[in-house]
Amino acid sequence: MNLVAKGFATVVHDLRPDPVARLVELGATAASTAFEVGQQSEVAMVAVFSGEQVEETLLPNGDDQGLIAGMAAGGIVCVNSTVSPQLIQRLADVGSDHDIVVIDVAMSGGGGVAAKAGALTFMAGGDERAFERCRPALEAMATTIHHVGPLGSGVTSKIINNLLTIQNVGTVREALRLSAALGLEEKAILEIVGSAVGASWVSDNWEGIRAQEASHTLGPGGIAQMASKDLHLAVELSRETGTPMPLAEYVVENILPDLEVHGMTGER
Repeated sequence: MNLVAKGFATVVHDLRPDPVARLVELGATAASTAFEVGQQSEVAMVAVFSGEQVEETLLPNGDDQGLIAGMAAGGIVCVNSTVSPQLIQRLADVGSDHDIVVIDVAMSGGGGVAAKAGALTFMAGGDERAFERCRPALEAMATTIHHVGPLGSGVTSKIINNLLTIQNVGTVREALRLSAALGLEEKAILEIVGSAVGASWVSDNWEGIRAQEASHTLGPGGIAQMASKDLHLAVELSRETGTPMPLAEYVVENILPDLEVHGMTGER
């Protein structure tokens, strides 16, 4: 929406027709496949749920030859999804065979609300010249942009960010459960915490997190699904690097199952 509003020639594709139709009404051009997006784009951005879906978008998948195959030499693919740095490297190798640069440009900032407001945060890794070519488009959607370092640095930063966010959500959730059990008003507790040392981005934005969970594209369990995916990515990185992360291990084994049943904010 922000790219179209700010004058970028924007080509869009999604498996769901409704968001594509809304963007076409605003002035975007629809493509029927990822390959067609590539044919019409110098810079392509891929924001899908999982590593498997990223591969299905960039590489041949059924009748779709894939985004990379559609792009002319010199094109750039920005992977916005939170996936493993190893996957980013594999896809960059495929891109290199076609003279296409793949960089990771992970995004954060507060979900759909931040996206609509053009207030996302981007964390990028990979070829810095390619990143700078993409910067004008990124600036149309974000207020904070970091080029973190080599390929994979962007998604690694996002995984670390989500590790902190998700574990903090669990902590706030438990604090509010205890408050409710003791007959204390949630609103009052959040206001008190907001002016004290217990405050965090999560406690300051609890209602927004709750609203995002309720309206998520994947349904009420969508945020919990993302949390599970991202925490497992963090634990995988800890094991690969030999970095002890007992809190994250505990959350994955003992807290995630409850989040998946009852929701991140305990609403389900």
